Amino acid sequence: MEAIAEVAERRIHKRFPAKDRALVSLRSDAYGMLLYHLIDISNGGLSFRYLGEDVLINGSSELSIVIEDNYYMTEIPVETVSDSPLVNSYIPFRRRGLRFGELSPMQKSQLNDFIMKYTE
Repeated sequence: MEAIAEVAERRIHKRFPAKDRALVSLRSDAYGMLLYHLIDISNGGLSFRYLGEDVLINGSSELSIVIEDNYYMTEIPVETVSDSPLVNSYIPFRRRGLRFGELSPMQKSQLNDFIMKYTE
């Protein structure tokens, strides 16, 4: 029970589940731009799901958020904080958690707008 309390205390920002059409775009040297389903987002970071053992990126430290084939936010600085398998899934999906780096005032405004419009 203590471990659960410790995890809850580390979270500074409330997470908001993303609507189905929200995607994360990451750049891969080998494959170009790759799209993944956004699971949730907060003012501090986001998580997305992917299929397989690892995301096919080579140390990408920036991402974009895509809605209905349009870039909503671009060049968002991030760093990976977690990567784990999703339980209760017949398909080997994984969940990667990312923390935002220093956001510009414009990116902060876009993030707040995104959370209001595209989360549940």
